[in-house]
Amino acid sequence: MNDHPIRVGSMLFTMVDPERGHEVAYNRWYERDHFYAGCMVGPWLFAGKRWVATRRLKDLRFPEDSPLARPVDAGSYLAIYWVHEGHHADHFDWAIEQVQWL
Repeated sequence: MNDHPIRVGSMLFTMVDPERGHEVAYNRWYERDHFYAGCMVGPWLFAGKRWVATRRLKDLRFPEDSPLARPVDAGSYLAIYWVHEGHHADHFDWAIEQVQWL
């Protein structure tokens, strides 16, 4: 019996450093607009969350040579979005078009 119709399939993980001097404007835009209009309204995406990586937290990152962050301390604003199992391509086909439209 399958009582849990929602299954995690894939995720989108972002690490962003806005242009210096534009951090507040970027964060406001992302939290008030992009998080919803560019991500959460999309098909097959069922959850998302954002964090801020302070210098102290960035200093804890490992390994020093990472394919995800070059340099390893790149990315002050982090986000994870979860996509339903079996719908990775469906969601990201929509997402690419949506973000370009925005």
